[in-house]
Amino acid sequence: MPRNATTAVPLLLVALAALAAPPASARETAGNAAPVYWQAIAIFEGPRQDASALDLSRAADPGAPAGDRAKAEQFVSDHQEEIAILLRAAAFEDSDFGIQRDHGPDALIRHIAPMRQGARLLMADARLRLAAGDHAAAAERLAAVFGMARHIAQDRLVISGLVSTSVMLAACQETKLGLESRVFDKADKAVLRRALARLDPEDPCGLRSGLSGEREGFMPWLRAHADPKKREPVRVLLAGMREEPEMEVDRIMALSKREFDRAIDRADDYYAQALEAWEKPDAAEALARLQDSVAAGDFGLLGKAVAPSLTKIRQRHEEILDQLEQLRLWLSQ
Repeated sequence: MPRNATTAVPLLLVALAALAAPPASARETAGNAAPVYWQAIAIFEGPRQDASALDLSRAADPGAPAGDRAKAEQFVSDHQEEIAILLRAAAFEDSDFGIQRDHGPDALIRHIAPMRQGARLLMADARLRLAAGDHAAAAERLAAVFGMARHIAQDRLVISGLVSTSVMLAACQETKLGLESRVFDKADKAVLRRALARLDPEDPCGLRSGLSGEREGFMPWLRAHADPKKREPVRVLLAGMREEPEMEVDRIMALSKREFDRAIDRADDYYAQALEAWEKPDAAEALARLQDSVAAGDFGLLGKAVAPSLTKIRQRHEEILDQLEQLRLWLSQ
């Protein structure tokens, strides 16, 4: 699981990405959205960025303190340039941020936090547009949030899948509020239905593909550090991933190369069985049984230390599927 989510991106790379970004329109959605997103991120993280303690949900919220509401609304107003770029990026079919899977947990995923913040910005702007009576622009922004969540899911990492789920659940809630207030017309609903139609019906937030992608990158990284002389990064990783007793970490570190290779095989088998269980009719129960097995040590100390929480991941998957089903029903009426 990548842990460098906050490592800075070299400004030169951001600038080059911005220059390389092709002009996009509603009709031009082929290619890679990532360079276009970097344009917004480069601006968003510049001198005007000061949203660390700002709750953008206060925008257009009559129940919020007047000062908080005014600050949120001013922030949205000040960032319309970034919003326009995000709308362009979200229209693309695909997004590839060039994650280097062979770096394992050291793979850079610097885009995750600003993408989430960008989605919040779009939803705040949608609320303001609704309050101003501009329901078409509000629908366009909410549709773009679903597009951003879909792009985050294309990272094929569990953490990205969880962020995608969080963003998409929020977009579902914002869309339902608009539908409950009966402000969206037929054209607005059609825009939102098209956004939902672009989602993967089986894995809309990429949680299943995240497990597969993590296996593809993480297992080779572990094997590259199987030699005890090269294993210190594994100790650092384990210390940060689990609240395991230090003694168990020491036991993993003390394994010979051959023993460590076998431990990786057992951990890899866990991922293989998790992906198989995901497809079963009783997936939630099968994954829960598998998680009980790893907790009992059936996949070894290393498997126990690195295995993701399958029950929580599956719960989030089921939650978003239910919410999207309800939303599609509402939009069809």
